[in-house]
Amino acid sequence: METSTCPPGIIQYSCIIDSLCKRKRFVEALKLFTEMKRKGVSPNVVTYTCLIHGLCSIHSWDEALELLSEMHARNVSLNVHTFSILLDALCKEGRITEAESLLSLMIQIGVTPNTVTYNSLIRGYCLLGKMDVARKLFDSMVDQRCTHSVISYNILIKGYSENKKIDEALSVFHEMCNEEIVPSLVTYNTLIIGLCQAGRFEEALLLPYEMKSHGLTPDISTYNTLLDALCNNTKLDEALKFFDSMIDQGYTPSVMSYNILMKGYSENEKIDEALNLFSKMSKNGVNPNVVTYNTLISGLSHAGRLEEARMLSSEMKSRGLKPDIVTFNTILNTLCKNGKLDEARSLFNTMDDDGVVPDIVTCNCVIDGMCKSGETDDAYGMFLSLSSRGLQPNVRTYNIMIDGLCKASELDKANTLFLEMKANGCSADEITYKIMVQGFIRAKQTTRAIEFINGSLNGNVWADMKKLLNGCCPPMDQKILSSSN
Repeated sequence: METSTCPPGIIQYSCIIDSLCKRKRFVEALKLFTEMKRKGVSPNVVTYTCLIHGLCSIHSWDEALELLSEMHARNVSLNVHTFSILLDALCKEGRITEAESLLSLMIQIGVTPNTVTYNSLIRGYCLLGKMDVARKLFDSMVDQRCTHSVISYNILIKGYSENKKIDEALSVFHEMCNEEIVPSLVTYNTLIIGLCQAGRFEEALLLPYEMKSHGLTPDISTYNTLLDALCNNTKLDEALKFFDSMIDQGYTPSVMSYNILMKGYSENEKIDEALNLFSKMSKNGVNPNVVTYNTLISGLSHAGRLEEARMLSSEMKSRGLKPDIVTFNTILNTLCKNGKLDEARSLFNTMDDDGVVPDIVTCNCVIDGMCKSGETDDAYGMFLSLSSRGLQPNVRTYNIMIDGLCKASELDKANTLFLEMKANGCSADEITYKIMVQGFIRAKQTTRAIEFINGSLNGNVWADMKKLLNGCCPPMDQKILSSSN
């Protein structure tokens, strides 16, 4: 960047470093930073702050802290803005102890914290669930001559709401109003979410009307939050009334609004109502997205209406929408559960053509389908190929495969896989143990089942296994069972 007639100075270097950081070109920014120091141009607070802000944006906290230490060592004037950027980053990462140390250093060298600084720390305590500490810090701001902003209140209200203390959140809201600080849209949306999560829907439904009294207009996010809460709590009649009231008040439901209501219907075995809504959606000029189709495909699949689900998948493509992993997994799961393994294999093989990489859920579906169709060898082959696909089997994968082997009377292989599972760091769950014990019982190897239980289990899981064995054991084994554990 140097010319023969006009070598760059601090302003030029700082501007270019700032520009590089904003474009996420941090390696180049740091090289230029090193170059300027080598050429005798001393970085100032602006240069350092640009780099610290950039490093924090990519979660390079330690490098950012090193730069702050370098600033202090070089006697570069530190300001509240630089400290606040780093404090905010540390608090969001949950590194509250380091943030507290930074605050102490800040005060020690004579930099006065401002509202932004305190807001970051309050948010950090809220994220860790330390609401008492957050509240004390909030109250101490007045003693430090720091004014509470609407953001300060919003952070505290959100903290209480997310920590299931909605009454405290409402109390802070009333304090805010008494202090004549006008609540924002964020304030109300946060309270609506908190009230809905607490099951206090009637109070939540009143808030959009109260918003209007403060000169605020509820946005589509406000309505979608309420709609989602009603659907998640199976209040579908109320959700539909609320949806219709949105339209009556002049709001145009978004694709998300339709998706929320369709999901509510689909998950509550009302797929025809979901399809009717889908039809209205198109007539009202709202274009469906991938989530819309996935929701309907899932609902139709669960209702056993596989052909309609597949037709929607084809329609989705004709609209220029690409099926994603959720689309494939939903249809594959339904095909496998209905014994249509050849169709499932065919669909699985087309995933690459659509640019969709199978995940562990996909493979679990196919392995399960193979096991249930008696194709245990093929299932085991696919299980062994998981690592070459870059996939790690989870407890569900192991349970499917162990169950398939047990039902195929390959108990030794199942037991080996059980031991491998533990060696590979995947913890067996209660289902795994039940599968193994049931496998031994099915093969009339009750003594081996008891040995397996005594070698593997204790506590409540053992009691459940003992119930499985009662009545299955011959007299001699019953004596062993009653004396066990």
